[in-house]
Amino acid sequence: MADISVYTFTGRLVRDAEVKSTPAGKVYLEADVANNIGYGQYESTNWLKVKLWGDRANNIVQIFKKGALVGGSGEAKVEPYVNKNGEPKASLSVTVRDLQLLASKKDDGQASQPAEQGDEVPTF
Repeated sequence: MADISVYTFTGRLVRDAEVKSTPAGKVYLEADVANNIGYGQYESTNWLKVKLWGDRANNIVQIFKKGALVGGSGEAKVEPYVNKNGEPKASLSVTVRDLQLLASKKDDGQASQPAEQGDEVPTF
């Protein structure tokens, strides 16, 4: 039996989300998220590869655009890879159970608009 593992995050999309499928035809939404942590000289960024499985990916992909603030919760896994310089690296992959759009980026380059109190924030 697997242990319980829950990773909760907020961050900004570094590119538009995409819908992908496996060779077996299973559909998922994939998004890259920058999750800033720490404070002052200890500030750094976690780069997350977020996946949301299921047909709902097709229904929501159009609202998850670069610069949007998102929040999610799911199972995290460290995945090793080799970068283009041949150096071993690792990334954090999160398979989310839910993904929320917390604020979207304006088209004119201004700051994002946070949800107003009382506004319904979509959860997918």
